[in-house]
Amino acid sequence: MLTRNSRAAAAAVLRRCGLTTFDPIVTRDDAPSSRKPEGIWRICKTWGVAPGEVLMLGDYLYDVQVGRNAGARTALLTHGRDWPFAAEAEFAFATFAEGIEMLSRDLAG
Repeated sequence: MLTRNSRAAAAAVLRRCGLTTFDPIVTRDDAPSSRKPEGIWRICKTWGVAPGEVLMLGDYLYDVQVGRNAGARTALLTHGRDWPFAAEAEFAFATFAEGIEMLSRDLAG
């Protein structure tokens, strides 16, 4: 998980959602935030993979930009909005269900 939020805020949201197994969690307390690639690189190092082997999934322009700047593939969850920057992501979809279907097709092939 990569977030522009603080570690405390991220932990609170994850607890509220019942999600306690994210590893690693990289916050603005750990790496530069916004469009800088260090957070994704740190996650890739922990997982032992190259940035080109991961998918950065986010719901805003900065998420797409940080993924691209790190050398990762990018996916944008639009929540049904018509974002002018959606074409900058490799994948864009309105719902998680639509995204899972789209990514399953593309990444499997």
